[in-house]
Parts: sequence; C-alpha cells; structure tokens
Amino acid sequence: MVGKLLRKFGRVVVVFLLFIIFIPTIGSANEISNVSVDVQLQSSGTAHIVEKWQADLDEGSELYKPLTLESNQTIENYEVKINGQEMTEVANWDIDGDFDEKAYQYGQHENELNWGISEYGENTYEISYDITNFIAQTSTYQMIYWEFITDEMEPSPENVTLTIHSDKGELTPQDYRLWGVGYQGTAEFTSDGQILAQSSEPFGSSSHLTLLIRLPDGQFPTQFQLDKSFDDYVKEAFEGSHYSFDDYDPDATQEELTNVSEDPMSTGEKLLIGGIGTIGGIGLISAGVVGYNYRKAYKQRKKVYPILEERSKQLSGEYYRELPYPSFELGCILLLTLDDHNTSHGYSEDGSSEITENILTATILWFVFNEYLVMVPGEKHQELQLTGKTDVPETFSRFYKILEAVSDNDGIIKQKRLKKYIERHYQKLESYLDDLEAESQMWMFNHQYLFKQLQAKKKSEESDLDRANSSSVFPLTEEGLVLRDNLVRFYNYLLDYSLLNERSASEVYIWDELMIFAASLGILDEVEKEFTKLYPQYRQESIFINNRGMTFTDYYIISHLMDQSRATGYLKAHPNLSSGSGGSASFGGGGGSFGGGTGGGVR
Repeated sequence: MVGKLLRKFGRVVVVFLLFIIFIPTIGSANEISNVSVDVQLQSSGTAHIVEKWQADLDEGSELYKPLTLESNQTIENYEVKINGQEMTEVANWDIDGDFDEKAYQYGQHENELNWGISEYGENTYEISYDITNFIAQTSTYQMIYWEFITDEMEPSPENVTLTIHSDKGELTPQDYRLWGVGYQGTAEFTSDGQILAQSSEPFGSSSHLTLLIRLPDGQFPTQFQLDKSFDDYVKEAFEGSHYSFDDYDPDATQEELTNVSEDPMSTGEKLLIGGIGTIGGIGLISAGVVGYNYRKAYKQRKKVYPILEERSKQLSGEYYRELPYPSFELGCILLLTLDDHNTSHGYSEDGSSEITENILTATILWFVFNEYLVMVPGEKHQELQLTGKTDVPETFSRFYKILEAVSDNDGIIKQKRLKKYIERHYQKLESYLDDLEAESQMWMFNHQYLFKQLQAKKKSEESDLDRANSSSVFPLTEEGLVLRDNLVRFYNYLLDYSLLNERSASEVYIWDELMIFAASLGILDEVEKEFTKLYPQYRQESIFINNRGMTFTDYYIISHLMDQSRATGYLKAHPNLSSGSGGSASFGGGGGSFGGGTGGGVR
C-alpha cells in the first residue's frame, strides 16, 4: 500500500515538473512569473479582489487589466501598490503617456485598470478593487461565472493561483458546485471551506482562468438578475470543454460528488483531462527541486532547454544526416525535453496533445512499415487493417493488443469501434505510452545521456547546465546535450532534405523509414513535400500510401482520434467532474462568462 502511494505521489510530482520544463519562449524580455488572486465574497454581495502580479520587466510603460462589467456593476476602492508602496491615482489615464508620466501612478481607461511600470526589473504589483453585485441571480440558482485571468495577455503569466472565500461561511460541495475552464490545472474545494484554483503549467495566448460556481438561491443580495436558468449557463460553459452535459447531475448529493473509487485519480491523471497529454507517468525526480527559486530555475531552463523550433533556429544551417538514436521509441524522453508544450497551439480543446499525437502517428507508421498494418479505404473513412503478422516486439505489444481487440474477423479496425474501445479502456493506451517512456529512459540512463542522480555543488561551482538540471525532470548530461543537438540538426536535415540531397527512386524504402521519425517530430507533411520535390512519384510508391487513395493526413486523423478518446474516456469514468465536484480544469470551454475580455499584461 505504501509503495503504491509513493508511486502515485511520484507521478504527481513528475507531471507537475514536466509542465515547468516545457515553458514556451516569450517574444519579449518581459515576464510575469506569478499572478495570485484573492476574492472575498462579502455579505453585501460585493466581491473584494486583491491581485498580486510578480513581474520582471524591461520594456513598456504600463500594465493593464481589461475588466468588462454589467450595467448594474461598478468598480469601487481601486488601489495599486508597487513593492508595498502606494501609488497615486490619476483621474484621466492616458495610455499614450510615456514611462515617466505613468511612474507610480494608476487609473482607469475605458474598461481597463491601468498602472505604471514605474521601475524596470523585478517588482510585485498589488491591485485591489471591489465589484458590486458580483453575484448573478439566475432563474434557478445564484452564480459566479467570471473570467479572472483573460486570454491573450502579453506576456502570459507563468503561474496563476486563485482563492475564493466568503463572509457567509464555508464553501463546500454540499451547497456549492464548481468548474474551472480555460486553463491547465485544478479548481477544488479546500478542507477549510475555500475554493482554490491553480494552474499546472504556464499560460499560453489562448489560456484564460474562468470559474463557474453554483451558489444556493438567494444566498447574497444582488441586482445582477438573469432570465436564464443556471443549467443554461452550464451547457454554455461546457461547449468545447472536457465536461459532458449528459453526465451533469444537478441533483447529485455531496456523497456522490465526493465518492472515489478504490484507485482514486492522482493529480497527474486529473491534469490529463485538463488537456495535458503528457506521455505516461514514469519519470525522474531530480535532487534539489524543493526550495529552488522558481524564477531563476525558469530562466536557466529556458536558456539550456529551449523548445525544438527555437533550438532549430539557433542551429540554423547545421545538419546531422544519420539517425541520432536507434529507433523513434528510444527517443521519447528526448522528444519530451524538446517539444513545445505551449497551450496556445500544443493542445486542442478536446484534450488531445501534439506530442502524444506525434508519438501515436509514428507508432502507426512503424506498424505499417513493418507490415503489421495496412491502411485501406472504408465506407466513410480510411481504416486500418491487421495483416496477420503477430511477432510484435514487447515495446509495442500493448498497442498491438488494442488493435487486435478492436479488429473484426477480416482484421479491419474501424475508427468508430476504435474510438469506443479506447474510451472504455483508456488506461491501456496510457500503459503503452508508459512503456515507451520507461524504455526510453532506461536507454538514456544506460548510455549516460541522462543523470540518475545529481551531485550537489557549491553555487560558485555550478554551471548553467547544473542550475537548469536542478529543477528538471529529465536532466541531460553533457553527452545528452550533444544528442539533443544532433536530434535538432537531424530535424533541420529533414526539413531541408531536397536542398541537400540528390536521391533516386531506390531511396523510397529509406525515406519511408525516415517518415516515422518525421512523424515523431511533428513534421510529417513538411518532410513528405521535401521527398516529393526530389521524386514526384514518392507518394504513389511509399508503403504508407501506395495508390490506395489516402494521404498522410489520414494517419494523423486516427492518432488524433485515439488521443481524444483517451481524454474523453477518463472523463466518462469520472462523471462527478461534470457534476461540479471540483477537480481538474478544462482547457476548452467557458463561453458566455462575465467580467473578462481579451488582452492585458504590459504595453
């Protein structure tokens, strides 16, 4: 029992750290490392809100927050501090004023709260304000449906925490319901009667933090009256989210909401439904994580572990013409350290993940290349078909068993059946991805590309790599960095293939093998175009196409269906999430909320 709990705890920490590693490169030097929001629901129906923005800025003249109110709502008691020092309010805020004119001053411009940067460098800005009639009264219940952090902030915050508490007493699932949408993370009822929402990875441009909360009818005095029922807003919020209105039970008891199975979901598993499709749960917890300064660690990681596209630009014109590792499955961890887990384009609203889809696409291509599978035309879609070859290597056995279970008497694997099977048995696909990661990690360890344990050093002796690795899940050795850069050079080589090679039709078999690696790197379509430039008949002669009326896009469609079904299956296995028990947030959804807007940050 203890071992099982430790394993689950390890998964939680690993998944959390994974999110920290894959922080996207921000265009400017400005950074907002943390935004914390504290909301006090007062007995009068007014919300007293305090936000603290921790920022490191060297460009722009002001910070601002869009705030759109309803006609019966007002902003009162607006104040701003910098590092605890009160700033001066001005009546008419001029957004075109220069840095000095805005320094140590704050004000409002139309639907914005504005304040001067005042000092470049690291500072903490505290804004506080009251919103009257914050609680909405629907025709059935009272409601908070508020966008606390807007999308398209520039720069997007790296970490967000939101706490809500009430003068009326504790907030519990006995009387309240809760959903978080628009971000990767959680929204939960705490043991001391508060609501706590936390992000689990940095915000991207499309991230926003919106909460939908059901309150007892008539709990607070309010003039914010709505004609629609609360369930109408639930349905609106669920559109594009992981939550299912069909699973929503407005009459579920507290016992039903808080009931968990014998194998309760871990935080990492919850976050899977929040749109984070990380590969598996086996990982390495590096020494020195606890207590390490987040900002310094972030800067070092960003410097040493840039995203794939960024490192490709840094190594522009450099190429590696051989495979950097023996097989794509042995490079999964290396791919994880390079992949851009940016919520603005790394994740779809249905919960699917770019990195997972890339690995699944490469897996399907591997099966076709090794003649375990073929793709054949179906009535509505292209379908996979087993060839009857069964000597599958152990690494791929779990994946093959999924295909085998879904196939009919002719070996056909119809997409509709595949979708339903994975939704019911999503853990089997997770187990396959776990196997890939475990094998990859062991290979990296055995070849000294990955540290098993970091050695403590004096700060004066630490290199940039030491500082970056001290808070990395997969700390690479110097040899590992060379391998990483060879993979990037190989990536460059595939993208510029037609410029660097004079190849003939006899190379089609080799090109097909390279396409497996291209798929794992997320550049399948681009590399196909490179091969076709050299040999226009490539698509017709490739084992993956071979005049069967399909394209490489058809492989992506199936991998997307599998990953989407995995997330959907988990949610269906835990319907209390849709009923408002609190738990994981959904990256998608949140339409029709109040209070927010678009933009904010620095200008």
